[in-house]
Amino acid sequence: IPVVSEGKGLGVLKVTLDGEPIPLEARDLLGQMAALLARFLERENLRRRKERAKVLEASERLQKTLLDTVSHELKTPLTIILGSLEQLETRLPEGSLEAVAARDAERSARRLLRNVEMLLDLTRFEGGVVKPAWESVDLADVVLRLRGDLEADFEERAGRIRFDLPEVIVTSDETLLFQLLNQLLRNALVHTPEEAEIECLVDFGSEGLVLIVQDRGGGLPEDLESVFEPFSHGDRRRAGRHRRQRHRT
Repeated sequence: IPVVSEGKGLGVLKVTLDGEPIPLEARDLLGQMAALLARFLERENLRRRKERAKVLEASERLQKTLLDTVSHELKTPLTIILGSLEQLETRLPEGSLEAVAARDAERSARRLLRNVEMLLDLTRFEGGVVKPAWESVDLADVVLRLRGDLEADFEERAGRIRFDLPEVIVTSDETLLFQLLNQLLRNALVHTPEEAEIECLVDFGSEGLVLIVQDRGGGLPEDLESVFEPFSHGDRRRAGRHRRQRHRT
């Protein structure tokens, strides 16, 4: 006997007979039993969905609290360290061993702070906390910020990046777009030979503006799905081949 609630099948009530035909009254009784069973199952499913919703809500609150705590406990001391190192550099003789050590420490602290912010943003994005905010973005401003941020860590090496981006206004999320291009360019600078040419250009396609970071690094692995796994990279022995990383916006 089908166990149905609001047109949706929830199961089947099986009755074993002893060979005698089922009287009409017994059939009605079995139908009522199936209806009661359906209502019970529906209430049970509703209760479980409510419990899962409560657990999910509590998990999201815990995740947000954890992210806020980690963000504060890590970013605040790193910011103080960076400020102290910057002040220390101004008081040390230019070119001295102490000044070089302070500059290296500042770069490492800045890199750590950037990695912490990137990790937090990635966690928020995957958890649905961060969503793209569509706005008008000036690509010229993005390029200017990219140059300054990359030169702070890579100095002359960053100056070899050739930007071929038109001075146009596009619709995108400026913060996420900057972080994405920044990370792609940093990957290219870290994983390609120092003399390798790196380009950042655009391609106007049917789906919108396509931003491309192109270098001559180790290339992509044969298993392209592994590219999206954490800490995955191509074979460094394949350096010299063209590699293109595309992002649609």
